[in-house]
Amino acid sequence: MSRCLSNLRHHWLPSLLTLAFSLLIWAFYARGKTPLPGRVTVESLRYGITNALRISAMLISGLVFPSTTRNEEIALGLIRLRLPYVTSFALSTALRLVPTFVSTALTVVQAQQGPRSGLACRRPPEEGL
Repeated sequence: MSRCLSNLRHHWLPSLLTLAFSLLIWAFYARGKTPLPGRVTVESLRYGITNALRISAMLISGLVFPSTTRNEEIALGLIRLRLPYVTSFALSTALRLVPTFVSTALTVVQAQQGPRSGLACRRPPEEGL
């Protein structure tokens, strides 16, 4: 459970920003009959809150489920749901590779920031020399 809480602590800001922006967007673009100041109506505000909570619930459950369930349990559950073995194996393998992809992405980001931090101050060689 501690891995789940650390994942939630790590992703609280993106979740909060998603909640706030989806609330604002839906509140301004949905229509209703009971006006509030500006273009916002009571119905559009309720609609925005509802959709923001839906999106946040999906994001949080998307973090909690893989954090609390082992890969083998996910694959076994998919097989018990009568998904083809090949499909559940492919999904299980993809989930197993997520940490590798994340570490590779972080390595690439660090490598790209290297020249900006003064580690490589030389100019690239000119062609034709």
